[in-house]
Order: sequence, then structure tokens, then C-alpha cells
Amino acid sequence: MDYIESDFDNMYLNVRKVPIGEDLFKVFPILSKYKEFSGKTGNLKKELVIRYIVYAFDKGSPLNSIVDIMERRVEALKLAGFKTDARGKYPRFVDMMVHSIVPTINQMIIRYCLFTGDTDYAILVTYEDSLIKELDRLMSFENPIKIKKGRNDAEVDEIFYNESNEKKSALITNISNLRKLIGELKAELFSNNIDLFLERSLLDFIEAERLELSPEFFAKQTKDWDNISKYYFPVRE
Repeated sequence: MDYIESDFDNMYLNVRKVPIGEDLFKVFPILSKYKEFSGKTGNLKKELVIRYIVYAFDKGSPLNSIVDIMERRVEALKLAGFKTDARGKYPRFVDMMVHSIVPTINQMIIRYCLFTGDTDYAILVTYEDSLIKELDRLMSFENPIKIKKGRNDAEVDEIFYNESNEKKSALITNISNLRKLIGELKAELFSNNIDLFLERSLLDFIEAERLELSPEFFAKQTKDWDNISKYYFPVRE
């Protein structure tokens, strides 16, 4: 795709104006304020990873006009400066990043999206909390019915459903509405660029912020994701 420089002016961090090789942390000090951007990026240059994140996920990126998620992410790789090999293939770790298999990079993506969507994030956390509470209420719900026995064989038993039935129905409706709203907020937060693995990382992120979990928690997540990635990205011959 062809772009003009003004196409990138609405991005929160306009990495387009920064020559490749220059220290993005000096140009954009906000990156140094958050621990997520100090995370490891494997054998990928962190500068290029950050550029990829901006192009692929910034709400003001011109790439948002690309509806297909993978097509948008591949275009972001090109703009970020990642190179393919002689066969036109990207390195395995780049594939993993694009498919949201790298936990530390997922955390960077989530933090970056909060730069431009902090209000959406606050609402999302509130809705997630509400959903958990509603699900807990539904799981522990008791719905007794009252049966009035007939006085003799000529009178049938009468069954009375108490107001609990209506309350249970209301809970189910609330849960359905919350799930829909949460889905819409996630799409908005990630500029319609979220997938299953990134969604899992978002849940981990929310949980870690809520409970202030230890680094050991993130280490465990990384180990789990490494195990998952083996099934999606077998070592190339």
C-alpha cells in the first residue's frame, strides 16, 4: 500500500517520523514509564517490535482501514522494518509475535492500547468484575418451587414458581448483555485487532493489575504459552 506522511499524524506515537535505528525510548519517554516495555522480545529488536505495535494497533494508524487482522499485521511488519528471508518468509519468532504467542510482547500491545483507550479499559475491568459476580450468583442460585398438595385425589397438586425464576432470568439476561458489551469494548480497545491468544493475555493483564501478582506469575504464564506455541509453530527444518 502507498502512504503519505500525513497518514500517520494521528498515531499516538508517530514512529514514522523517527528514523529506524534511533532510540525510541529517548524520543518517547512515556515508554520508559511502564514495565511492560522492559520485557524481553527474544531475538527480535525491541525497537522494531514497538514500531510494529504502533502500526498494527494504534487507533490513529492508517492500517485500521485494513479489515483482515492478519493482513493488517503483515503490513505493520513491513512498515516496522522487519525483513523476510530468501523464500519470502519471516523468522519463526516474528510469526509467533504476529499470532500473539509471545506473552511479553502481548503485554506491550495491551499497555500501548491503554495509551489511547484508558477509559475503555476502566469500563472493561468494571464489566469483567460484574460478569464474574453475576456468574457466581447464577452458579449458586437456588430456585425452589412451592407445591400445594391437593387435599384428596380429586384435587390436583398446585405448583407455584416463586419470584426466584424471574431473578434467574434477569441474571441470565445481564450476563448475556455484559458479554456483548465486553466483546465490543475489547474490539474498540484493540482497534478491531484482537485474537484468542491476545484476549487471554488481556485477562492475565487485568488479573495481574487487580491482584498485583508477582513476577513469578508472569513467568508461569510465559512457560504455559511456550508450551502452547509448540503446537502452533513447530521448529522449521
